[in-house]
Amino acid sequence: MRRINEMQAMDPNNQGIKIGVLSVGEVESFFSVMEMNKSGVKVLSHVGSLEIGAIDFDRVLVNLIEKMACQKCKQITLDELRTKKTQIKILKAANTVKKILTTNQKAPATLECVGDNQIDI
Repeated sequence: MRRINEMQAMDPNNQGIKIGVLSVGEVESFFSVMEMNKSGVKVLSHVGSLEIGAIDFDRVLVNLIEKMACQKCKQITLDELRTKKTQIKILKAANTVKKILTTNQKAPATLECVGDNQIDI
């Protein structure tokens, strides 16, 4: 489909097509609107933000996983979940969830050997 759109954009009778590109990088995001026609590609608008990136989504997922873990397993406290070792496990789980959510509406999060009692969630 992409090639068909490119070829239609290059047709002399076509005024061109407008496309939007959203990129969420690790620490920044940007959005561009471009027009593609027979003379080439022209950037119509571009806006970026250093205030939101993938790491911000990771933090939201980490907070959500922490809350769900505390609700599911009453034996674990928030302090146990905030140790460095457990935070690394939760961040890895959040990254896995984020990758699954790019193509699915739901994603499971699994944590193994969490807390002083080494509980699996």
